[in-house]
Amino acid sequence: MSRLRLIDIGCKAGLASEGYDAAGFEVVGVDREPQRNYPYEFIQADLRDLDPQWIAENFVAAAGSPPCWRYSRLHFRTGREYEDFIPETRALFEASGLPYVIENVEGAPLKDPLVLCGTQFPGRLRVRRHRLFESNVPLSAPMPHPQGKHPLHFTHDRRKAHYGLLDEWTAFVSVNGGGNCSRAAALDAMGVRDRPLTKDELNQGVPPAYTEHIGRQLMAHLAGNAPAAALETPTAVPLFEEIPMPQPPGIPLGAPASWPRVIIDRAGSQCECTGGCGATHSRTAGRCPRRHGGWANRREVRLILAPRKPLTPLAQAVALPDAELMATCEECLKGAEKLARPPAA
Repeated sequence: MSRLRLIDIGCKAGLASEGYDAAGFEVVGVDREPQRNYPYEFIQADLRDLDPQWIAENFVAAAGSPPCWRYSRLHFRTGREYEDFIPETRALFEASGLPYVIENVEGAPLKDPLVLCGTQFPGRLRVRRHRLFESNVPLSAPMPHPQGKHPLHFTHDRRKAHYGLLDEWTAFVSVNGGGNCSRAAALDAMGVRDRPLTKDELNQGVPPAYTEHIGRQLMAHLAGNAPAAALETPTAVPLFEEIPMPQPPGIPLGAPASWPRVIIDRAGSQCECTGGCGATHSRTAGRCPRRHGGWANRREVRLILAPRKPLTPLAQAVALPDAELMATCEECLKGAEKLARPPAA
């Protein structure tokens, strides 16, 4: 296996899965309903039919988004009783013994959850979208929640004082069943790559930036707690990924000591790839132009400390000297590792 595998139960159209994929996982989605727009490997199954031993044997981490109807506004509007799948999801994950994350809406009975808000991802998201995350792994937010009121949201409601003053492409929007903005603007505000999603699928999803942030912390936990056998397995996962919570002078929280020496001092905060990813970078003198903290493809660039030789086993990589490490962006790292993998038989 070239990437660490994560199972995402209750995956729906895969917005959460998209974030875990961006964090470096090979994601397998599970949902009891068919999901024609799910972009990764998919298994149609009910979580109550899954065997925790099977999960433990085939994955290194588990994520779940149990149906949230019981704790959403829908419950209060309809007065209907909805089944609660959170206890069953938690029991399944605990029985597997794997690191896990359970996501749900505000008001859901999650244990000591981390709360994420779109305002904690400035420049990447334009949604408020509070979501809770329970885990048996310590989690942190990318930054403290901004103080004061949330930003005004674009609206079609003529009764609102700010009606007509905001643009759906620059202002915060409400991605819900109310039709607050266009589908295209909702995709952009949620930070979702452009793919054939319905507005309802967007309504049910979480911004991939949330689960990318969570996934990076899962990766850091796995790298620090992997058994010797796992460390000897070549992996396409970035080895020293930053947890995107900057601390002066711009060194990521949790970064190894070699991160500033290689990324800032030697690389000048610019990706050091000179074609190993398969791209010529001909427009920028043969070197990737992406810089740490810059923007590319509507995403903030965060450079990663990785071995110059792709697919180096983790046990060897953690002991490499600076000269054998490089500053790389995610796109160049994935390209180099794809070229390094042997062709399928």
